[in-house]
Amino acid sequence: MRPAMHYRWNFDEYNLDFIKNDFTAGTLPHSVAAEAAAQVVDHASGRIRSAAVAFGVVPESIALVEASYAEFMQLFSDHLQSSPYSVGWAAHSW
Repeated sequence: MRPAMHYRWNFDEYNLDFIKNDFTAGTLPHSVAAEAAAQVVDHASGRIRSAAVAFGVVPESIALVEASYAEFMQLFSDHLQSSPYSVGWAAHSW
């Protein structure tokens, strides 16, 4: 959860347009005025950014969050080299 919160909410230069467009498209009716939609997004993203802090994504932990996520991705990639499935490999004869 920490990496997801960190990478989604701490990189506005990459994610803010996506957040504004897709968040409103998925949560608000098309009839909502752009200004009202922007206010909803600002309010909601502020709450979610606060939740990221509650999950432990703070400036002091960011290096650890990124390092642990990079380690997980390497381990998962290594796993997929020997098994094309995340939780195992079984032959089925349906």
